[in-house]
Amino acid sequence: MLYTKECKVYLIHQQEGNMAQYIVRYDGGSYIGKSPIYNQAMDAATRIAASSGLSVLVTREEDGETREIVVHPDGDITHLWDRGR
Repeated sequence: MLYTKECKVYLIHQQEGNMAQYIVRYDGGSYIGKSPIYNQAMDAATRIAASSGLSVLVTREEDGETREIVVHPDGDITHLWDRGR
């Protein structure tokens, strides 16, 4: 369970194996959590961005491919495909 200023966010942790993992972190790099479920990771990122006023990054890593989505505090979403960090 993750606590933010105004909300509680629950993320399910499962073994990674070959399953895609969605990693949620602040745009500055601080780790928040991860989930194998896209909607759960995006919901967490949206709530955290809105409550903290900071952009939140959702990164998908699967089969050596990385895709990133930035969720902004105002609810806008920016897709950053095939971008390595």
